[in-house]
Amino acid sequence: MEQLLAPQSQKFVSHFQRFEFKYHLSPLQADRIWTELASSHMRPDPVIADSPQPRYSVWSIYFDSPGLKCWRENESGERRRFKLRARTYRGSGQEETVFLEIKRKDDAVVTKDRLALPKALWREAFLEEQDPFFLLGHPDVLGDRAVLEEFLWKHARYAMRPVCLVAYDRAPLVGRYNERFRVTVDQMIRASAIPSFDGHDAFLPVFRGRAVLEVKFNNKLPHWFHRILQRHELRRVKFSKYYNGVSVLKQYRLIP
Repeated sequence: MEQLLAPQSQKFVSHFQRFEFKYHLSPLQADRIWTELASSHMRPDPVIADSPQPRYSVWSIYFDSPGLKCWRENESGERRRFKLRARTYRGSGQEETVFLEIKRKDDAVVTKDRLALPKALWREAFLEEQDPFFLLGHPDVLGDRAVLEEFLWKHARYAMRPVCLVAYDRAPLVGRYNERFRVTVDQMIRASAIPSFDGHDAFLPVFRGRAVLEVKFNNKLPHWFHRILQRHELRRVKFSKYYNGVSVLKQYRLIP
């Protein structure tokens, strides 16, 4: 799970920079490719090694401005843009931790900085109409203070507030000889206009009957993975779960 909090050392990985390529799949293709990868050059992420199911659920609450600045920049195809989000992982053993993330994108290069805090503190800072700047001096926030300052500054500068919840089921793989090479298969992508991590089922399907394969790497794609792409006739596409989630909610007039 991107080395969230390594169970052995409790080391927190707060910064990522990498390429991210995405591909659309049918559920049948997703199962075949995942099985092929897991039996050859890759293995299930250690986070799910002991799980009866090779997946966990990702729940992300996205922030945006009153005019939906982040959504509109995606719509217009801005090459450089950012998102603010809060994320939890269900089925990971870390359900009571919320990760605040700044995700920046420059074409295919993605940079992500993150902080970790208890879910109760997340509610207090962002859902109870308090000034979240109190987090700067709070001992329960794990991560770089400069990242927290940037998150809070962007949050205040653009008058951001929680806009939508996007959830999906993720089956993650890492390279057998290079764990920084990751492949994830995301299915059951769904969105809700209720930006809360607390149990509810007010979801609408975002990408019905389809899956998204994401490839995350630092330098270049291995030759063996190129062959898999060619064999399955996969073509790289652009796909934003947040953009598509808000688009669906706007269709139903759940977001103005």
